[in-house]
Amino acid sequence: MHLAIGDVVRDRTDQALGTVAGLASHTDGPLVAFQVASDLHLAEPGDLDLVARATVPATRRRNAARMVGYVLAVLFAFVAGHSAREVGTDWLLTALAGVGGFSAATTVVRWSARLASPRRFRV
Repeated sequence: MHLAIGDVVRDRTDQALGTVAGLASHTDGPLVAFQVASDLHLAEPGDLDLVARATVPATRRRNAARMVGYVLAVLFAFVAGHSAREVGTDWLLTALAGVGGFSAATTVVRWSARLASPRRFRV
């Protein structure tokens, strides 16, 4: 199970609902520390159910970067399709070149957003 600080989890043993605060090391293995109201509970990772993921709200800067990435993707699609058409390919290869250019650019946008997202740790 991959958890991040702030994820909402439920303990199966006592039905406690709380947010993940971190990891605690123990001789039997790692324990997940989660906060319930003002108390800190420790539980084994197998006893926890993930209820909700913590998300960081999108900022204007991140939204603007994503929009610029998609505009560049459309530009790459046009350039790839136009270049294929200039070479003298059929309409199918022209369309596939455009789709390839678009998907290559959007893959870069998605991976950059994923790399900038909060880190998750495996327990």
